[in-house]
Amino acid sequence: MTTPPTALPDTAEVIARFNAVFTEHDASGLNALIGEDCVMETVEPAPEGVRYIGRAACVAFWRALAEDRAVAFRPEQVIVAGEWATVRWRFRFGEGPSDYVTGVNVTRVRDGLIVESVGYSKTATAGSDALTELIDEGSVAWNA
Repeated sequence: MTTPPTALPDTAEVIARFNAVFTEHDASGLNALIGEDCVMETVEPAPEGVRYIGRAACVAFWRALAEDRAVAFRPEQVIVAGEWATVRWRFRFGEGPSDYVTGVNVTRVRDGLIVESVGYSKTATAGSDALTELIDEGSVAWNA
């Protein structure tokens, strides 16, 4: 009698486990979540971030981030569509009321492993002062 193959975790389960690495500051499970051919792009430095290729490089970056107890990561919303997940998050780096940044990661899971993740955040970049001035003047309106 043969044993049926074990089902691979779905995208939502992989993303939940991945987010827990950061919320719990426990990187011990990272290797089991990341594909050998993973490609990851960080949110900084703007405008392109830094690109990491391969499990070892991605895990090294994420491990350092997860183990940093001076910061706090909190997912605010997770949307899963097939092999893709979008995670809206808040990253706190201090105790002050403005010591945080919000952002989103778009992540692809294939065969139960993260193979691609690209991060975007609301950080100050070149030109942000000009945009702020336009908003303050009323030249640019945002639909809520």
